Amino acid sequence: MARPRSRKKNDLPANLYEPRAGYFVYRNPENGKTYTLGRISRGEARDQAIEANRTFEQRAEQRLINRLHAQALGETFSDWLNKYAEVLKRRNLADNTMRQHKWRIKTMEQQFGAEPFVHLLETRHWAEWLDTFTEQDKTRSAIAWRSWLLDCFNAAIAAGWVDRNPIEPIRAPTTIVKRDRLSLEAARAIICVAREQKDQWIARSIELALITAQRREDIASLQFRKRDAASGWVESDSLYVTQQKTGARLAIPLTLAMPEIGMTLGDAIDACRDHIASRWLIHQTNPHGNSPAGSQIWRDTITRRFADMRDEAARRSETPLWRQDKEPPSFHELRSLSLRLHTARHGKDFAQALAGHKDARTTDTYRDIRGSEWVKLSTDVFKTP
Repeated sequence: MARPRSRKKNDLPANLYEPRAGYFVYRNPENGKTYTLGRISRGEARDQAIEANRTFEQRAEQRLINRLHAQALGETFSDWLNKYAEVLKRRNLADNTMRQHKWRIKTMEQQFGAEPFVHLLETRHWAEWLDTFTEQDKTRSAIAWRSWLLDCFNAAIAAGWVDRNPIEPIRAPTTIVKRDRLSLEAARAIICVAREQKDQWIARSIELALITAQRREDIASLQFRKRDAASGWVESDSLYVTQQKTGARLAIPLTLAMPEIGMTLGDAIDACRDHIASRWLIHQTNPHGNSPAGSQIWRDTITRRFADMRDEAARRSETPLWRQDKEPPSFHELRSLSLRLHTARHGKDFAQALAGHKDARTTDTYRDIRGSEWVKLSTDVFKTP
């Protein structure tokens, strides 16, 4: 039960609060977001809150009207979203991708689920909705939502629910990349700092990522041998990886080298073997909190500890390791650097295969095997001129 308001605040309209004397904030009753009104007179704060409450009340009445209209007009947007969820299930998407879809469907249900589907076919409606993200400097969110809605309505066309996609005319917002790329100089400096740490798994994770170009979740899941449900393991002369994001299946040779740090993939894996008994290549080398030695390192921990090493390397460096007008590179930038270095050494087709991306221009060596076989990578095919 909520705490009752003090007597002197009982005259405030719903959703208006006075956390400090003479300072007012308003809470959006639909999503809980608060808006600062600042230090204004009590009367003006009351007027603004009453006006805002009236708007939300009218909107609630309109949603009720829409539900009543929907019974006469046929399907609601919620009806289609339920069908769309079934379409997504048939695509056999990765778990994380499916979670993202479920979250977006839930968001659409909350905002537009009761609307008759035919009322949501106006391009202007969605253009204005997407603009709310760009106005808040959330361009990436606007891009992601546009892409999702485009697919949602394309699926509706394929299912015969509509005959046009209202999202197509909307241009994707342009975004300015804020994060800087990771340079080889910076990567070397970060590895030097990581190798000094008591927790050696930090250096091992960076080395493996730089050599293999795999994502942090795949690096964190690597095991020394094949087990049930394992997504990555060492066997014979290769490191086998089933990428969690794309499902791509790779067999990376242990001879794959990264001369820039003086290591092969086999060297990096051998460095993961220590006096601690563990199934995981990247594991706790010392007890930490509730995690005993040998336990798996989670991907968010990898991200945080990489940032620590990066910042320490920057403090030691006499010259900036990244552009000061950009955000510092994250662990994921190791993947980009790795692919750039492998492209220069082995060619773009090898880098394409190592990344786990499909491309129509790949050679017969890297054909589309539709996930039924392992893509066997061989550095012998690509000779440096």
